[in-house]
Amino acid sequence: MKMKLRSIYRAYLNGLFLGAVAFLLMLVSCSENEINPNGGGSDNSGDGSEPTDTVYRGYADPAGTILLNCGDRITENGSITYIAPDGSITEDLYKKVNGTDLGNEAQALYLNNGKIYILCADYFRLEGKPGDGALIIVDAVTFKKEKCFRLEDLRFTEPEGITNPDFEPIPVGLSSLAVMDEHNIFICDDNGLYRFDSTTGELNLLEESFRVDNGGAGVAGRVFTRGLAIVQDKLYVAVGGWTSATDEYNLGIYEYEKGSNKLCRKLGIVNGGNVSAVCAGPDDTVWFVTYKYNNSGSNRIYRVDTKTMTVLDSKRVSDDLDSGIGNSLGVSVFDQTFYYSGMTTCLRRFDYQTGKSEQLVDAKDDEPNANFVTCNPVYDAKKNLLYIATTEKFMEGVVSTDHILVYDCQVYPPVLKQKISGKTSYVVGIYPMSIFY
Repeated sequence: MKMKLRSIYRAYLNGLFLGAVAFLLMLVSCSENEINPNGGGSDNSGDGSEPTDTVYRGYADPAGTILLNCGDRITENGSITYIAPDGSITEDLYKKVNGTDLGNEAQALYLNNGKIYILCADYFRLEGKPGDGALIIVDAVTFKKEKCFRLEDLRFTEPEGITNPDFEPIPVGLSSLAVMDEHNIFICDDNGLYRFDSTTGELNLLEESFRVDNGGAGVAGRVFTRGLAIVQDKLYVAVGGWTSATDEYNLGIYEYEKGSNKLCRKLGIVNGGNVSAVCAGPDDTVWFVTYKYNNSGSNRIYRVDTKTMTVLDSKRVSDDLDSGIGNSLGVSVFDQTFYYSGMTTCLRRFDYQTGKSEQLVDAKDDEPNANFVTCNPVYDAKKNLLYIATTEKFMEGVVSTDHILVYDCQVYPPVLKQKISGKTSYVVGIYPMSIFY
């Protein structure tokens, strides 16, 4: 009996020991894999809406970076170049994993709840080079595709007032993307702003993001493609231009909320100029950035309180905040520091608190053939790196040689840390994965 009790007691102690070891291993594993979001920080793509216990692995690793290649739409489909945490490069990642191409003219990318959403224009269909469509959803860890929607799958209800019998209620010029969940995928195009449910395939053209145009011949979009900012369960988009955001202002912000197709609130901000960016800021704020060609006074950053839907303050920037001809934002922001190039090879930053700007570096000093910028620079706060995408030629029908220059901003002036040449094609978006957390 005593022997039996001793055996039971020994087994009990062994169980406690093994349990303690397992618990410690679990803690170590969690400390290595849990995301620690940049509290209060902001980025050019999201608002840090991923939960704090999000576990990252594979291609969702916040230390990795995705380069989204638009490609030359006449000869190439879109593609993905991946920079691993150790700096190694994987070309054409999507095709290597799935055996098929992305759609034609890749435009935007977003990470949400373990899925990566990729938006392509999908207007051109290259002979002998079929692509996977307009909206592609992949597993963020493995990059294996889960759902693909062609352009013709994305049909919306025809608005009232359309008189043209040939009008096709299909998006035109897909450009920007923001995701709250699989039921609330916000997409921007030349016609307006949409909310898409990937579980049902339902696409809704959102209220007042468009107007019926040309005597009922079709619709004209009122939204800009320079960023869709998510704050909590609300989406903020820039509107205006010649269609006039309000009676008093021609540039402003519209607010939409999760699960609804209705316009919630609107804010007129300024007359004159163009929209360079709308992006999420700290403490329930949104940054609204404007510019005017030739730097004639409208290069200004506004700080908007989303709780009261009012402009808190603004600062004029002496530099050019031109966002260029693509759909990328004209600035990349972390906390209250803005990074931009005005679509030149000169990288600059602006401190919103002090109101001062400074030039950091000229990419042509490190790569003389960096002749054109294909999208605006992006700052990675996790690694303190600044990325700029350049190409030697910028012409439809021409496959050029790209140079991606990565600068270490831990020192001043920044120094070139990595140069990636010939691995991309007309980069339209730079996504350090940490910006989504």
